[in-house]
Amino acid sequence: MFDAKYNISATVTDCTYGSEASLADILKDVNLVYEKLSRPVPVSVIRKDLTQLSAKAGQHVTTASIGGFSGSAYYMTFQEGTIYSESIVDLDGVKVAGAVVTQKLPQSAIIALEKLAVGNF
Repeated sequence: MFDAKYNISATVTDCTYGSEASLADILKDVNLVYEKLSRPVPVSVIRKDLTQLSAKAGQHVTTASIGGFSGSAYYMTFQEGTIYSESIVDLDGVKVAGAVVTQKLPQSAIIALEKLAVGNF
């Protein structure tokens, strides 16, 4: 994505909450992701890269802006075959915080997880 094209590096912390003993357990996990970028990335670049990702065979990515966060927050779904995930990512300058689940949850639940992620960053 944008990191290689724009020479941007990141320090990433990914916190997985849940068991990884089986595939059934992994599908119930919640991931909170924190990234510190070497420089800001324009939202237009992120949207373009997500559109290109969606165009790849077998992958479907949707994005929608979402309010109530300090930066530019987006609700995203990803589908490739039977693999499904939902996430909310908040981009605020050089800080990125995200919450990712691999099950269908009410959007309000994912928003609550994202607020937890943003609040701890």
